[in-house]
Amino acid sequence: MSTIVQHMKECSLVLMKGHIEEPDCAFLENVLLAASLSRNKSIWVDCENVTSVSFKALRKLLSLSNEATSEGVNLLFFEMTPSVKKAIKVSRMEAVLHVVPSIADASRYCRNKRKG
Repeated sequence: MSTIVQHMKECSLVLMKGHIEEPDCAFLENVLLAASLSRNKSIWVDCENVTSVSFKALRKLLSLSNEATSEGVNLLFFEMTPSVKKAIKVSRMEAVLHVVPSIADASRYCRNKRKG
């Protein structure tokens, strides 16, 4: 698995690639910590090149999502592949993880949340 982060004006953009295991989520945890301490409270995770996610990684993502909510950080996942969407649905985490279809939807979600 490879992960890249790019800090932009609107968000911290995280690009994930390959198979995701629980230890891979430590990188995302560090990005979340940085976002919680900054003025930019949005993390967008591009999952377009994620091939699969282990069950333990899904549980860690759920934990990070809850932590983000409590820290006031928008943690959004977008461009999910069908196999990853299926894994999230099977694990019944679809209602908890903030998944949007595209990066444009992530931007719109955050913009609306700032207004309201």
